[in-house]
Amino acid sequence: RKYIKTQQARDIHYSDEQGKQSDIEFGNFRNVTVGSIKPNILYRSASPDDNTHNRAGVVDKLIKDVGVKYIVNLSDSDDDIKEHINKEDFNSPYFLSLYNDNKVIALSMNMIFKNKDFSDNLVRGLTAMANNEGPYLVHCVEGKDRTGYVIMVLEALMGASYDEMLNDYMETYKNYYGITLESDEDRYEAIKETNIDVMLKFIAGIEEKPKLNFVLRLFGSNDNLDNIDYAEKAEEYLLSIGMTKENINKLKNNLSK
Repeated sequence: RKYIKTQQARDIHYSDEQGKQSDIEFGNFRNVTVGSIKPNILYRSASPDDNTHNRAGVVDKLIKDVGVKYIVNLSDSDDDIKEHINKEDFNSPYFLSLYNDNKVIALSMNMIFKNKDFSDNLVRGLTAMANNEGPYLVHCVEGKDRTGYVIMVLEALMGASYDEMLNDYMETYKNYYGITLESDEDRYEAIKETNIDVMLKFIAGIEEKPKLNFVLRLFGSNDNLDNIDYAEKAEEYLLSIGMTKENINKLKNNLSK
């Protein structure tokens, strides 16, 4: 059953043609305002510099419009960014201005969020946010997996509820694949169970208990994830991977003031 759910969550495809989608939908772009995060300070999106999926130019215009001042690039190294800039189809002047002004941190992260390399880069990225002025953009290539995890950490830190984090995470699947609870309940539940629930358990330090998890899945309960002080658990998590209390407080202040 778990294998079938994983297959359901992964067997999905999207188009790189904008079609009738708005720029916001096509760029998977949005303002994150859950918990105590103030409006217009934290944004997430697809890449504004890597045009592999034809979205970079669209995102570049969107981040210029909202006045993004600092970018946390989860997917690229500095060499990758320079390679994107030198391509013929590069059309992201606002991103380039921020990059030239040293307002882009390139973390070149994979998606193995339980590994030390990922944790070390996460601390680098969030520390950079703590020590630079927003508004901030967090992105990877699609703004889906790596971005989904890092934004979830920030949302948890700022006191978001389980449902708030779930709804924001699943907006990406609506933008790319048209998947909502109403349109495709099976895939929606599969993605929730294999992605967001696994990520939140790790952030909250909940030990995996296969038998218990099977029972919870069988009866459709996620009470073990609803009743958690995510702000406390996210701060404990960040401290455990090496972020300082001072920088955590600065980050929280930057996102809420």
